[in-house]
Amino acid sequence: VAALDSQNVKANFSNYGEKVDICAPGTQVYAPWLDTLYGWWDGTSFSAPFVAGMTALLISLNPDLTWAQLDSAIYLTAVNIDTLNPDYIGLIGAGLIDIVAALHYVYPISAGDINGDREINVLDISSLVNFLYKDGIPPAPHEAGDINGDIITNIQDITYLISFLYKDGPPPIEK
Repeated sequence: VAALDSQNVKANFSNYGEKVDICAPGTQVYAPWLDTLYGWWDGTSFSAPFVAGMTALLISLNPDLTWAQLDSAIYLTAVNIDTLNPDYIGLIGAGLIDIVAALHYVYPISAGDINGDREINVLDISSLVNFLYKDGIPPAPHEAGDINGDIITNIQDITYLISFLYKDGPPPIEK
């Protein structure tokens, strides 16, 4: 794992070459230090945990993922940063990890599945009402609450979802 700075440029201390597979933040990482103190750190030792944590999160969403599927989720969703690193084209792996894109890769957004149980049913209506009017748990992921595709989660989405479930209305708009 290569380390990048806040501008997504390879950190001056980071390795590069054919053995680098992916990049992650590696400068000015705020992390624990002695006792209850924290500090700002630099190093690929701080980049690698970003990738490990992302991998653990992907597995937590889908424990049945194979290593090949995990590999694909990480590499295919990476952000190409070659234009920011012209001296290292082809030498810093697939690019910068994109945790959100990788999550969507292994757990696609299903508009209408408000509670994240991979089914669209009356529980989703209840979850959406609780979220909108009782400070309930937000949709998981948040985009799932935008049932009608207008980029706003509101009562119209509840109406759209009820229509879909009980009146053969149009299906939720997929993201």
